Amino acid sequence: VQTVQRRTGDVLWQHINGQVHYWPMLNGQRQGGINIAGPVGPEWKLIAGGDFNGEGTEDALWQHINGQVHWWPMLNGVRQGGLNIAGPVGPEWRLAGAGDLNADRTDDILWQHINGQVHWWPILSGVRQGGLDIAGLVGPEWRLRGVASLD
Repeated sequence: VQTVQRRTGDVLWQHINGQVHYWPMLNGQRQGGINIAGPVGPEWKLIAGGDFNGEGTEDALWQHINGQVHWWPMLNGVRQGGLNIAGPVGPEWRLAGAGDLNADRTDDILWQHINGQVHWWPILSGVRQGGLDIAGLVGPEWRLRGVASLD
């Protein structure tokens, strides 16, 4: 019988002074805590977590108020630098979620425009591989709430 290893989510915090801290979790229990970065200014917002380089650890995705999207690769709770993965994204776009949309074992990024357009950024090893509109305009009565593996 083969056991399937499932990733466990951890909890990421940001203090009002900008300090970023995480709690590693195991079976719903906190396993301590660690500061993973010095203070991050209020002009940055954590917008998603996902494994954007396919190495099995969730990473952090940030967005600056000017729209710049920035990725922090993580390994065992330790930040491994950072990289801008795209130029500024306009305020008319909202991050809808992150998940592996093309089965390449790397999480991708899904956006929705205020006009309803849905746009996908395929990510490979932390690098954006272009972008693609994946649906026509979706009516304003619908809100894209996230990405999940439901099948």
